[in-house]
Amino acid sequence: LRNDTHIFPLIIQVWAEALRNPPLLAQLTALFGEVKGRLIQMLASSQASGGIDPEVDPQSLAMALIGLGQGYIVQRALLGEAVSFERYRAGVHALMRSDEHAT
Repeated sequence: LRNDTHIFPLIIQVWAEALRNPPLLAQLTALFGEVKGRLIQMLASSQASGGIDPEVDPQSLAMALIGLGQGYIVQRALLGEAVSFERYRAGVHALMRSDEHAT
């Protein structure tokens, strides 16, 4: 995601086109399903090795992580270099750590 920002506007156009083009929507749905499936496997593996709380639902976490990636794509496409990968990543890390400091 860091180096391919020039294609982000095109990605958004493809997502928009999929909303009115059922065959394209089916292709994107399948692609997102594959990505989510791989991510769920990685998260479950991380749970098994103690890296992620075993109480967390891997499917819910995968959906949230995909949404964070999509959010970065949208923000970067709209706002350009005002949204840096490093700052976005730092924000995500802060969110992930925020539960550690909750009272």
